Amino acid sequence: MAAPVVDASWERVDAFEPPPMEQEGAWELVEDTSELIVLDLAQAESASSQAPTAPGTDVVLTGLETPTPMIKVGDTVMLGVHDELLGSEMVLERTADALTPLGPLDGSRPSGASSTSTRRITFTPARRTTHQVPAPEVEEEDMPLAWQAPV
Repeated sequence: MAAPVVDASWERVDAFEPPPMEQEGAWELVEDTSELIVLDLAQAESASSQAPTAPGTDVVLTGLETPTPMIKVGDTVMLGVHDELLGSEMVLERTADALTPLGPLDGSRPSGASSTSTRRITFTPARRTTHQVPAPEVEEEDMPLAWQAPV
């Protein structure tokens, strides 16, 4: 028979108390904030022969806080550029029937209400380039004697 998970060395705690602080104000509460960022893939869809938003397509987003974020949708790699917005953009939800009223919300699902964003990243497909570094031109005078052919 296995040993019980809770034995006599455990102590029941009725309420959690904050840890004792050596100094007043040593602890600071930091709240995480959420921010809506619009990812603009419109140019990527028009440039691609297949729709990158097909169901079941893998999406990988990296470097969101870097100057050039990258997104990989299926086999397509795209580079992003942060757009400076003068104001905010409204993000609306597309519904099947706009005349159908929304039912009451219980907090278990998103509200579907519009939101605003002050940040946008526009993505364009990355093109593979074959960058060849030209060999430096060497004059005969600079060439070692062992490399010079007899004339």
